[in-house]
Amino acid sequence: MLSAEEAIKKFKKFERRANAKRSKQIEQIKADRKFLSGEQWSSDDDAYWPSGRPRRVINVLGNSIASTVNVYATYGYKWYSPDEETDQGLEAFLKFGSNSRAAYDVLYNEVAFGLGYFALGSEQVTAADGEVLDVPALYSIDKLENVYFDPDSIEIDGRDAQECAITEFRSKEWVEAKYGEDWVTPKGERPIVNVTDNADPEQMVIVTYYRMENGRCQVYRMLNRDFIDEPVELEI
Repeated sequence: MLSAEEAIKKFKKFERRANAKRSKQIEQIKADRKFLSGEQWSSDDDAYWPSGRPRRVINVLGNSIASTVNVYATYGYKWYSPDEETDQGLEAFLKFGSNSRAAYDVLYNEVAFGLGYFALGSEQVTAADGEVLDVPALYSIDKLENVYFDPDSIEIDGRDAQECAITEFRSKEWVEAKYGEDWVTPKGERPIVNVTDNADPEQMVIVTYYRMENGRCQVYRMLNRDFIDEPVELEI
């Protein structure tokens, strides 16, 4: 695992590389979403379309996008809840018909067809006996601009990516309230952990940086000049 200084240096280098192709990646995703959401006809088609002839469009994404309501760092699909009776009801529902894969499929298909990103994380829940458990959760990422993806990835679902980052923009007031004043830079000073897109000196960026190393995924969450969570290594 990397030290905070090493991880920040590698992220900064990655961010510079990702920025070179990032706008093109985002533009393509948005264009594909529009096309699959019903905008199949362009203005160029007007010259060839007979007057009075109706146009039919197909909204392929409407239901899927509407179903993807779990947002990164806000809501997640949880495997368990603190209530045993609720868990039993949820398990029964998820075992019925195609429900067992519905939530997963909505997110996976969005990614598999190059239409967006999702993140796999965990959340803490308190069991009935008071034990605190870490449970897995899937998150959709509603704002594409918050993702920095490996510019060298060529697979449509990103399976070959070696680096990625998710950013969260927060005010200095929010950072101080959440983590304490030691994490906040002085007025007008930019934090060390930052991105090119952040032009506001009173705004800070939390970066979750993923990098593959020897077949394992290292995860670093960074703010200002240090880790805000203990780095972890996952076997993918």
